[in-house]
Amino acid sequence: MNISLRKILFLLLPFLTLPFFSSAQLTLEINSIKEFTGNMYIAVYNTEEGFLDEENMYRQKIVPVEGAILKCHFPDLPVGQYAIAIYHDKNSNEQFDTNFMGLPKEGYGFSNDVMGRFGPPSFSAAGFNTASVNEAKTVHIRLK
Repeated sequence: MNISLRKILFLLLPFLTLPFFSSAQLTLEINSIKEFTGNMYIAVYNTEEGFLDEENMYRQKIVPVEGAILKCHFPDLPVGQYAIAIYHDKNSNEQFDTNFMGLPKEGYGFSNDVMGRFGPPSFSAAGFNTASVNEAKTVHIRLK
């Protein structure tokens, strides 16, 4: 039996490339929006290091707010662990507004609807997995 190396590689190619092209379809649904103005800033993080740092976002979307529920899609996310942070920029000044004590004046939320005790939650608390190939996952966040 004479099988060339080229034929072997050709037969194995789909199995060798599968881990590199494995992806999940993520849908984010944001509820409890009270004011239908401005934009929703959505940040997807894929590592604990730099969680909530703007320069460390894996993906970001800015979506106009037009109703009480907002849906946003992130197609083709590599399989892995993620955490999402959002805020509602009601006045469209491109900032997350806080009062003089540093408390939020605009709506915000995190995946798993978690809140930190005295500040934002950790990546692991807000984290979720897209663990299977071609998974369609929906994450719900209630705006605080």
